[in-house]
Amino acid sequence: MKEKCRYGKSLKLKVSGLKFRGLVACGLWLMACGLWLGCEEKKQEQKTELNNPDSEIYTCPMHPEIVQDHPGICPKPECHGMALVLKTEDTLIAPVIKPVNSSVLASIKTVKPVYAIMPVVVEADGYIDYNENMKNNIASLVGGRIEKLYVRYNYQPVKKGQRVLDLYSPELITAQENLVYLLNNDSMEQSLINAAKQKLALLDFKGELLNELIRTKKVKQTIPIYSNYNGYVYEKSATSAMNPMAAAQTENTGTGKQLTVKEGKYVMMSETIFYVANNENIAVMFQVKSEDVSKVQKGAEANIINEGNRELKGKVDFIEPILKEGRKTMTGRIYLHNTDDDFKVGSLVKVKIKGEVYETLWVPASAVMDMGKGKFVWLKKNGNFTAKIVETGLRSGDRIEIADGLTEADEIAIEAHYLIDSEGFVKENENEE
Repeated sequence: MKEKCRYGKSLKLKVSGLKFRGLVACGLWLMACGLWLGCEEKKQEQKTELNNPDSEIYTCPMHPEIVQDHPGICPKPECHGMALVLKTEDTLIAPVIKPVNSSVLASIKTVKPVYAIMPVVVEADGYIDYNENMKNNIASLVGGRIEKLYVRYNYQPVKKGQRVLDLYSPELITAQENLVYLLNNDSMEQSLINAAKQKLALLDFKGELLNELIRTKKVKQTIPIYSNYNGYVYEKSATSAMNPMAAAQTENTGTGKQLTVKEGKYVMMSETIFYVANNENIAVMFQVKSEDVSKVQKGAEANIINEGNRELKGKVDFIEPILKEGRKTMTGRIYLHNTDDDFKVGSLVKVKIKGEVYETLWVPASAVMDMGKGKFVWLKKNGNFTAKIVETGLRSGDRIEIADGLTEADEIAIEAHYLIDSEGFVKENENEE
């Protein structure tokens, strides 16, 4: 009987242990469910916050999964307390992943033609050249042989009074000997002496040279030739052998081609040896398209802009007439006073010439596309763009005249080239008026 009680009591203890373990397991399971539900709720809140466009999201640059709605540091140990950064909104890449049609349509700006009074501005390319009207020359008044040259290159700078060469002249030596002979042997023949002096002066042997000859009575074998002008020395062949642009560019490099005049060369009386030009008075040579020649008149105001965006104002002095059909460009010229030496000979310039005033329909030049066979614009209709053939006329700066094909009520793309590769929008109708 005692044995039964002992076994019965043991059985009861075992049953109680099983119940206790079951309760513990159940409690742990409920706790795990609570934690899971809490995590899911937190994730849902985070997801809601991330989807809220007005909330600021901070994330770790190395661990994108770390996100929160306020600044802080990354909890990962390998980041060593790296600060979280503000996450860039995904909307930045939205235009990239959108369909091509919708993104192109959304980004194209449009403009309407404007009927206005505007002056026609003819634009041309040009370069700075010497003013031929201000060109001077260095010549010898007596024939002879060049014994010594002091200038070696075309466009080498010279100053007034600078010695440029020494000349040996048998004629000049003879004239000196005649004067010395009279001074030594017939000093009383003043008329003959004066005639000998006058002859030397006509041969450019005067001033200090003549006084020194009378004082020393020693004949000079060579005489110096000086420049009477400030500027740049060059030969005629320097511009005839090259085109004007290439010739002018040599001055800009600081050293031009070597002179063809060499020591030992014989020159004739009054023969020009060098030319001298300066930068104080310059000429702008420009090319105008043949169709624009009629818009440019002599005396028209013009703005000349150099490569450094410095600007000078002038007036058209000359425009070449159209004498031969088929020529694409005509030459024009503008004279300028370059007192500040901002415009260097040989430098390229942009020329904007003001023409007559016209009242017509204008659109931005960027809105017109020239395809060779014709010109067209992108006309917006019902949210789509359709190619529309137009006829253009005058041009004024960044504006172009629409002679036919559009009205003030039409709306066109302001940048035609944006749509030229969008094949889905090309709906050109050649029969459309």
